[in-house]
Order: sequence, then structure tokens, then C-alpha cells
Amino acid sequence: MEGDHPLSILLVEDDATSREILASMLAVKFPQVAFLLANNGKTGLEAFKKHSPALVITDLNMPVMDGISMAAQIKSIDAGVKLIALTAFSDKSVRENSNAEAIGIDHYILKPVDYRMLLTTIQQCLPGIAPLPSPPHVATEQ
Repeated sequence: MEGDHPLSILLVEDDATSREILASMLAVKFPQVAFLLANNGKTGLEAFKKHSPALVITDLNMPVMDGISMAAQIKSIDAGVKLIALTAFSDKSVRENSNAEAIGIDHYILKPVDYRMLLTTIQQCLPGIAPLPSPPHVATEQ
């Protein structure tokens, strides 16, 4: 899989439905990217060590290992990796109540996720990629 895609993104989300929907949508928008999926921070860290993705998109509140702990370990391995945090809390709240700012999380996106904002943020983190345009909306009569 990695051989076909020079660029990979790791998506770490404990909610299986959210993870699958997000991964499917992103795979359609960015077909040139390999998407790696993990269900918690521990499996996310293992996937990062194995595949070295350029970008990590992670939930912060997860079982086993939370996103902040995982992000800190990832940044200690590769300080240049880009991190996008998905959270139900404001970025100010996250920064004030954790060491998230010291870790170097690049962007925070509030849940429920605004997919347009996420696409724009991915492009900011990885400026060499562009999403495929959405097909024009066609109205159908009922």
C-alpha cells in the first residue's frame, strides 16, 4: 500500500463510525494519499512508528492512550510531523488544560467536524496535495 502512495496520513479516532466515515470521505478527496487508521493513541503510535506518515489527524479524548500523550511521543520521534487535533473542546480550553501547546499541535478542529475546514487544514499542512473537486450538484425531480 505504501509503495503506491508516496504520502500517507494517519487517522486516529476511537469511534469506529466516525473513523470510517472520515477515512472514506478523505480517501475520495485525496486519492493520491494512503490513509492509515487506528482506534486509540497506542495503536496510532505503533502505526506512526511503522509507517512514518506526514500528517496525523487525531481525536484527543480516547481510551488506552489519549491523543495528547500520543502526539507528544510522535513529536519526540519526528518533530516535523504535522498534527491536527479533533476535539469537542475549544483549542483554548485544550491548551489551558494540557501541555498541548508545548507538544506542537498545528491545528485544532472542533467536533462535529466541518469537512470543508478539515480539507483546507490538510492542504495547509501538506501544501503539495489538492482534493478532487466535488461533482456538481444535480437536482432531481421527485
